[in-house]
Amino acid sequence: MVKCISIVLMAFGAVMSANASATQSSVPIFECRNCSDTQMQQAALNKPGYGVRIVYNLASGHIFKYKVYLEPGCMNGGEEPQAVASKSDGDAEAGTTSTCNQNPSREIEWMPIDTVMLAPFAAMVEVYNDSPALLATAKVEKPIGDVGRNPNEVFSNFDPYLVAYDRGTGPTFHTFLEAARNYFNTHSSLLNSDPSLAVWIYDVLAPLRNLQISIGQQPAVNLDMGTIMQDITIDFVGPDGSYVRVKFTRQPNSEEYEVEFVGAWNSMGVPLPTSQEVRTPGFHRQFRGPGGHEAANNMGDFLNRQGWGSYGPTPIGCRSYILSCIVEPRPMSMCRIDCEN
Repeated sequence: MVKCISIVLMAFGAVMSANASATQSSVPIFECRNCSDTQMQQAALNKPGYGVRIVYNLASGHIFKYKVYLEPGCMNGGEEPQAVASKSDGDAEAGTTSTCNQNPSREIEWMPIDTVMLAPFAAMVEVYNDSPALLATAKVEKPIGDVGRNPNEVFSNFDPYLVAYDRGTGPTFHTFLEAARNYFNTHSSLLNSDPSLAVWIYDVLAPLRNLQISIGQQPAVNLDMGTIMQDITIDFVGPDGSYVRVKFTRQPNSEEYEVEFVGAWNSMGVPLPTSQEVRTPGFHRQFRGPGGHEAANNMGDFLNRQGWGSYGPTPIGCRSYILSCIVEPRPMSMCRIDCEN
C-alpha cells in the first residue's frame, strides 16, 4: 500500500516541480494564418513546450496571449490522492489502495495582451492590408535611382551592369552597397521610397525588439520573434530591367541593418558578369528565346565599353546566343557573340 501511494506522490511531485521550476526566457509570437479564434487557441495549445505564447491573425486583426501549463493527474480538488480500504468477498480490510485514474494533461489559460503590443500589432495589420506581397515574399522591387546617384559617374544613377562588373575590384560596387545601407537605415529615405516597408522596419520591428512581455509572477521577458519577418531582400532595378539583388539583415544587438550583395541579373535572368569572371577562361553567357538577340548585344556593348574591344556583328534569327570572351594581352582581349540553333 505504501509503495503504491509513494509512486503516485512522486509522480505528482515531479509534475509540480516541472511546472514550478520552468523559467521562461522569452515569449514566442507566431501567426495562425486565416484562423478562427478557436483555431488560434488550439494552435497556441499545440505549440511545443509550456509557458506564455502570443498568437495572431493578420487577416482578422486578432491577437491573443495564452499560458500553456501541465495539469497534474490524480488530483481530487487539489488534495493529495487518498489511500482507501476495500473489501473482497466479505473479508476484512485488505489494505489495498485506490487512486484516481486521471493522467496529467496540457491545459491553456487566456491572459490579457500587453498594452505595449497593441501599437506594433496595429502597424503589422496596416502593412498586411496595404502591402500583402511584402509579408508573403519578404522581397520588394525598387528603382535603382532610389539609392541615389553614383558619385563615380557624372550625373548618373547606379548601373546594375557596372555594380556587378566592379564586384570586389572597383569603386562602384562598394559605393553602391554603402548607398543601399544608408537608404535602408535612414527612416526618411525609406519612408519616401516605400511607406509600408518603413512602417514594418520602424513601427513594427524596432519596438517589438525592445518589448518586455509579462509572464505572470516572474520578471517580464523579451519576445522570441523567430516567425516574424526581419530580413528583407530588395531588387534595385535599372531602366532596362537589369537589377541588383541585396539582402538586408539586422545585426545582433543593434538596430542597424547590414547589406549583403546577392547577385545581379539582366531582364532575362542571365547573371551579369564580374570583371574577374570575364577574365576567366571558359567564360560565357547564353541568351535564349525572344529578346535574346537584344540582351546579348546589350551585354556585349557593356563589355565593349569596359575595354574588351569590338566583338563583331551579331547573327540574327538564332535559337539562342552565346557571348564569350578571349583573354589576351590588351588591346587584343575581345568578346564575341555566336549563334546556336
